[in-house]
Amino acid sequence: MLSSLLQSRAKPLAEVGTARLLSTAAQQGEAAARSSRGLRRFFAALVPIGLMAAWFEWEHLRSVKEMAERDAAAESAGQAPPPHANIHGGITSHGVPIDPANPLHKVLPETECEFCLETRETLWGMVKAMKHEKKAAGSSGSTGGAAGGGGGLPAAPAHAAAAAPAAPRPAERGLDRDGGEIYKALQRRPEALKSRAPTARVFNSSGVRAPAAAAAAASSPRLADTRLGDLFLRLLPGQLYYLPALLYPLVSLAAGLGAAYGPSLAARLAALPFVKALGPVSPLLRTLATTQPWSALLCVLGSLLTAQFAFLAMPVLDVLLGRDLRQPTQEEEAAVAGAQGLLYRGVLFAYVPLHLGMLLGMCHILSTTPTLPLAFVGATLSAAVAGGPLFAAAHELVHGPSWFDRLAANVLLLVVGYPHWAESHLAHHVKVATPEDPSSARRGEPLYTFVSRSVWGNFVDGYGAEARRLQKRGIPLTSRQNRMWWWVGGPLALSAAAYVIYGWKGLVFWVGQALLSVLMLETVNYVEHYGLQRQKGPDGRYERVAAQHSWNTSFLFTNAVSFRLQRHADHHIHGTRPFQLLRDVPEAPQLPFSYPVAMMLATVPPL
Repeated sequence: MLSSLLQSRAKPLAEVGTARLLSTAAQQGEAAARSSRGLRRFFAALVPIGLMAAWFEWEHLRSVKEMAERDAAAESAGQAPPPHANIHGGITSHGVPIDPANPLHKVLPETECEFCLETRETLWGMVKAMKHEKKAAGSSGSTGGAAGGGGGLPAAPAHAAAAAPAAPRPAERGLDRDGGEIYKALQRRPEALKSRAPTARVFNSSGVRAPAAAAAAASSPRLADTRLGDLFLRLLPGQLYYLPALLYPLVSLAAGLGAAYGPSLAARLAALPFVKALGPVSPLLRTLATTQPWSALLCVLGSLLTAQFAFLAMPVLDVLLGRDLRQPTQEEEAAVAGAQGLLYRGVLFAYVPLHLGMLLGMCHILSTTPTLPLAFVGATLSAAVAGGPLFAAAHELVHGPSWFDRLAANVLLLVVGYPHWAESHLAHHVKVATPEDPSSARRGEPLYTFVSRSVWGNFVDGYGAEARRLQKRGIPLTSRQNRMWWWVGGPLALSAAAYVIYGWKGLVFWVGQALLSVLMLETVNYVEHYGLQRQKGPDGRYERVAAQHSWNTSFLFTNAVSFRLQRHADHHIHGTRPFQLLRDVPEAPQLPFSYPVAMMLATVPPL
């Protein structure tokens, strides 16, 4: 009896103990997995920090080397080395005054590195400038409110405000107790230093890396007409401003993945810890990924990711970031004429392999993975929408100064089956805004009529120009120097390769993205010169190309993606001017919205 009693008591206790052991083991395993994920995220976060630290250290070492070289040059000339700036004051060799009151000097180590000192002054100057702008906005708002309450004048329109003279800077109003002295010091530059042209480590108002004296003198005006836009331009100065253009191939590749793996990607997203923490979002994603027709809808929406980015996200970003107010100066033009121009062209060159890789990746994904027909069409359309930045980059490279620019342009144009456009576009610059120009839309002409006329006209202009070149130089048509063979054979060879490797799906994708990319180009052409005509003089010659013959707009984000294509009037007036130096010409007709919005409206002829 005692034995049976002990057994009856021991059995539940053993079961409870076993359950606890199993629970503890499961919890330990889950804790270990959480720890492993946390470590992976931690080390992943260290990567950008490490890259930033490496860049900062490289700039620091370069600055120290420059200082040593200047000292050595002075000593070899029998002169005393120039005094070094430090946290206690002085002026760097680039003309940047160091303020001893900068609080960053108190929390960071003492140094004579000019790069470190200039970076501290730039950061502190930006903080003070934002503080003074906020205070000035508050004071002007209260003044405006008082005027409005007393029946004052109505507010000026936005364009009048942009054209009005800039308000006095905080330093000029004597706000020394709020940091005006530091702000004033950042604006002061000795006259003698303005003629110097060393490479600076700060960026000026138009985003071109230039001498620090000119940069600081131009840093006081607003860079954009919204605070977000101003912040965007300060965070992405110089060449970095055009990095959003490189997003297009990546977004398009994501669209291809969405078309093929939309439901599985949604299921994986739902399993992420931070998504689970969002409450009903994770179960909703799992439901969409596992039930029809929602999983099919996910594939279709994912395949249209680039179109959504171009025609939904970009117009919203243009409204939020506003217009670019920067205008290049002579100092910036001189800086771009040197090594800096190569850095800007480097962004164009970087676009070429990215776009080629995107097309190859999408062709492989869509041809080797079962996809819905609608998702296949959507992904092809996404690849074609990326043809917008492709033609913008090719457009700049066509006008480039070197053979390598033209080679890169030909590669881009080859993959969209429009290589003769490199030649016909030069004819467009001669005939722009005339009835003879196929790329200038006439007033009242629908988009679809214009596209057929423009495609044929560009074909005639391109091949006609090449035929005249061959005739002038006495080159036979059968010669390898006849570019028409490459213009015809290149796209055919690429299409044949797509068919041989991936079959009919590969061929349909490749030809489809090329045709739709050309449609994107011609839609932009339609917007750029719609209804604008040059007048013919008594001598039968057309007037010179001027600002009034191109539609302009300065919305900030689209200009970054299109390499300032929207400053189109200045491009036609100065055809060889680099894209980063294009000006916003006030005399040019201005669109009230960005090019993507105009393109959407153009597809509906009544609008």
